[in-house]
Amino acid sequence: MAQGKRNVLVIGGSRGIGAAVVRRFTGQGDAVAFTYAGSTEAASALAQEVRGGLGNLDIEMSGFSA
Repeated sequence: MAQGKRNVLVIGGSRGIGAAVVRRFTGQGDAVAFTYAGSTEAASALAQEVRGGLGNLDIEMSGFSA
């Protein structure tokens, strides 16, 4: 089934399952935004990785602190 470009928001997308979801959607050409908590380094690394060839990352990274 062919789908058009989607806008996807991943909550907690910088590591683990969330990062896999970001990679999956960007790899399909979707525009992805994600949030992270506590690991700016992991979020930045994922953004660089995805921008480096896995897909389209239209993102403003958002960090939350408790």
